Amino acid sequence: MDYNPIHIRNVGFLSNPDPNIASSKRKWVALCAWGELSSDWAGKSRLAESVSYQLGEESYRVNLLEITSPYPSAHRNRQLEAVEGVVFVQDATGSHRKMAIQWNELRRHGRPAVLFVDGFNRPGVNLFDIAEQAGVLTEARPIPLQYPIGEGEGFQGYVDLMTLRAYTCDRCMVGYAERQMPYRWPAQREIPIPEAIRADVEAWRDRMVESIVELDELLVRYLEAPQSITVEELRRSLRQSTLALTAVPMIGGEADCCRGIEPLLECIISYLPSPADRGTITGVTPGEAVEYSTPISLPTTTDAPLVALAFSGSSLFGSLDKERMVRVYSGRLRAEQRVHSSQMGRAVRIVSLYRIQQADFVPVEMLEAGDIGLLLMERAIDVGDTLCSQDSPIDVDWYTIKCPPPLLRQIIHSNSAKTLKEITDCLGPAAVVRGESITLELAGHVDMSYVQALQYRFPEATITWPQIIYRTTVVAPITHRGVYALRVKRHRQSAELALEFGPTDGGKPGLEFSHEIPTEAISPATLTRIRRGLEASMEQTEVLAGQTLYGLKVVLKEATFHPSAPSREDIQRIMGECFQEACNKAQLVLHQPIMDFTIEMEKSVVEPVLALLEDCQAGAVHLREAHRDVTVVKGTLRAGKIDTFRSRLHWIQSGHLRFTLDFALHFASYVPIAPGDVESILGE
Repeated sequence: MDYNPIHIRNVGFLSNPDPNIASSKRKWVALCAWGELSSDWAGKSRLAESVSYQLGEESYRVNLLEITSPYPSAHRNRQLEAVEGVVFVQDATGSHRKMAIQWNELRRHGRPAVLFVDGFNRPGVNLFDIAEQAGVLTEARPIPLQYPIGEGEGFQGYVDLMTLRAYTCDRCMVGYAERQMPYRWPAQREIPIPEAIRADVEAWRDRMVESIVELDELLVRYLEAPQSITVEELRRSLRQSTLALTAVPMIGGEADCCRGIEPLLECIISYLPSPADRGTITGVTPGEAVEYSTPISLPTTTDAPLVALAFSGSSLFGSLDKERMVRVYSGRLRAEQRVHSSQMGRAVRIVSLYRIQQADFVPVEMLEAGDIGLLLMERAIDVGDTLCSQDSPIDVDWYTIKCPPPLLRQIIHSNSAKTLKEITDCLGPAAVVRGESITLELAGHVDMSYVQALQYRFPEATITWPQIIYRTTVVAPITHRGVYALRVKRHRQSAELALEFGPTDGGKPGLEFSHEIPTEAISPATLTRIRRGLEASMEQTEVLAGQTLYGLKVVLKEATFHPSAPSREDIQRIMGECFQEACNKAQLVLHQPIMDFTIEMEKSVVEPVLALLEDCQAGAVHLREAHRDVTVVKGTLRAGKIDTFRSRLHWIQSGHLRFTLDFALHFASYVPIAPGDVESILGE
């Protein structure tokens, strides 16, 4: 196949941390790659595999990577960085609650996903019930693209809701446990839609079209006449929504009988991104300080300088330290080439390269942008190292998790430095180590499930009860002038400063620092010390109701030091004094987080729940929908009232009430608190 990044898909297979589902995930990686499962298929399985697939007149190569770690970790983050999309394998009778946790993590990584439900041969499985439950728990909308023909042991095939065509295929072998002969990939055959399900198929196609159109402003005009939308428009719109992380295409199959391979590959090709959709790779020149470096952006094309990530180890040739799975993002990686290692800071030579072909690694002379392969190095390199051209070195921060605003703060204690290091690798930039504890800022109640998973993995660690993060901001800019004495033994020195303090642009967190002083009048080292002194003051100084300042924009207008520039310790001290004086003069306001919530419950308890919401003065209801035997209520809730509202809900919980409040909360906005209500709200 000729090289074209548009015709490449790098896909990770992910599942819940459950042994049965993990086994199902490995089956589908193997099935898609070689179309069969022999009795020793588990032994044949590799970390990465590949398959070529013809869709229409175009030929595609799909690289399949099994996301091996069941919990958040640095290794898992690197694996997700090596792919553009994810296939989430969900057992038909598995926990949708755990699925929501995994899906919300994918959103943090910015990875589009396809939801694949395995186990259509089991009795009582309904793809549309799973879609409704998953839609309540996750922050995206699962959209079923198939209608199954038959249920349980009578499952025969599916109807493609896009094209309204029915397909069936024979079972490869009845009874996987017998392991008598290899499974073979059966070709699917088109059949007429059974009349018994035609009405249901048409109804579900209308629901599918409505779900797709509601997410696309350009197609809203078709709501009154959904039949006038073409299949190409629907697929293009669903692909855009999938890449925007607002929709999840959803299909199903049966691994034990090899049913559903072709629809899965077609769904991967049609709706998940290619390497060409990734955009640019951004980094800095190795060795330069971040504050003084100029960002380097490289397009993901073969004409750009080389950038590759050694994202995982390998033991194919018995050289554990010298074998690395590699993802090429831009440029070309050649055998016998000398490349620059960003972590080691020197050149290393590549001995040989291998490309994935089904379950094997084939020697090649070159890997191009978008490829995943294996390389054998002359000397050992670390996992997570950036390999780049010697002429254009670049250092890339591969941890690209898109974290929503932090709403909760927890402290994790452990006497083991190794445990703290492993937890920090799992949590990434959200965790800050201070002594024998980790300060962890979470993006909401959904992330508490990750902390529970960490507690299970590291039982020796102690995790405190979460506290709500309120925001304190400056209302309007002020100018502050001050003269500060310096602590010098022999000479009397002073510093005269004039700074403007104000809100950040767009309400961004942290410190935005700039200056209006000529370059020759102040050294870069002094400016760096002033900025770091302000950052330390923001982190350590409580300015309102025990809260630190969330965001601050500072412009240094004047800085005079008599008779010379002070030391680092003096600058840090006087910046702390200056910061405190400016905050005493400024008008500050406290903001509280507001959460969007969704509760799914039986109709008989809707009125008591609404009355409880009004009695607690916790929030407001915006939407109330009835779905079959349950009612879905959506609204907003003050973060400080979450625990009170949840505990009182248990008093009215009865029968088969399905309570999913913990996993249906996500951040809505921060709203200011009136000065008279600050004390009462913080007391919640």
